[in-house]
Amino acid sequence: MLTNNNEQVFLPAWRDGRLIFFTNIVASSSARVGYFAAAATEPEKTTVTRTGKAPINSDQLAFCQKIADDGIALQKYFSAMAGGNLDHFTGAIQNKALPFPENTSPLIYACLYLDFMRKYAVDTEIIRMYAISPIKQRFNAERSCGIYKILSARLQSIAAEKLIDADLAQHKKLPGASMSIANLLRECAIVKFDRANYSEAERYMLRAAKLHNTADKWRRLADFALADGARKKSIEYFLKAAGFGPLPAPAALNLGRCLIEEGDFEQARDYVQQAAKMFKKPAAELMKKIDAAV
Repeated sequence: MLTNNNEQVFLPAWRDGRLIFFTNIVASSSARVGYFAAAATEPEKTTVTRTGKAPINSDQLAFCQKIADDGIALQKYFSAMAGGNLDHFTGAIQNKALPFPENTSPLIYACLYLDFMRKYAVDTEIIRMYAISPIKQRFNAERSCGIYKILSARLQSIAAEKLIDADLAQHKKLPGASMSIANLLRECAIVKFDRANYSEAERYMLRAAKLHNTADKWRRLADFALADGARKKSIEYFLKAAGFGPLPAPAALNLGRCLIEEGDFEQARDYVQQAAKMFKKPAAELMKKIDAAV
């Protein structure tokens, strides 16, 4: 039932003083449900922001913020889900007392939450066993990539970075098939980006692109450069990604904005128009700048 349910829901959970909203994503390759942190507050804060780990639109973000703002309802929700009182739990579902979206079945929402907690606990034990194993024995391109990816999806990039640094220090020449190594290096780059270590993120992603050249890797490199304030390099990487085919709307919008800031208004126009299909308001503002300059 869970893997065939394509409806995206957002499940609140506390960790390290943060309220984190995990969303269900079904992997196309395996049809298995995974849970990614889509939005979160900062420690001891109440404002919910996107994490970039999973898609979440403005309405969904507003729903998460509404939950975060209603501490009483949130506490009742956690009590019903984990309090051990079966009458309380089933009653909360039947009475629609849990903070679920209006267009979502409360039963599916509750079942997804229980499935999420099960998977979170299992993954935590898998990560623990990996971390305490000797580095030379535990390292495997596919297995290690999976561990880093789980931690990154859970907003635990500090733990992921420690494992990456330890693993790769012991393996200067990475064993495994080229595709597996490329995937591993890509995940290392994402973790380093999460840690704001942009130079290492770029280095890992360039190595990954050399093994398996894809548009996704160049878009990621453009994002790294943009975050690091290297606008010209970001443009270069975005254009490399565009060489594979039309950019996704978010990337097209960022590239258009960068080109405008560099004074390349005519080239910017094409990408802003491309982004306008999804981002009407920001694209319209950028088009005003272009029209005023040419």
